[in-house]
Amino acid sequence: MADNVTKRLLHLLADVLEYPSESLLASTRQCIELLAGRNPEAASEMKAFLSFAESIGLNKLEETYTGMFDMAPTSNVYAGFFLFGESHKRGLFLV
Repeated sequence: MADNVTKRLLHLLADVLEYPSESLLASTRQCIELLAGRNPEAASEMKAFLSFAESIGLNKLEETYTGMFDMAPTSNVYAGFFLFGESHKRGLFLV
């Protein structure tokens, strides 16, 4: 069974991977703290992500997330949208 630090780290990582919100930077900082002693390489990667996230701001992060995960055909599960767009055929596809 995972220890409390591991559980906390997994919850924080889940928050970081969610749609960007006000808690993103704080969760990322906490991840860095928890990773520093356990996996310095991962902590370094999280620091790079934190720098990136701070530099572009929440609005641009939201736009990037949407473009990458919601609208990219290579990573999207909404095949109907890419096949039919906003047409009536998409509704039939969903049914």
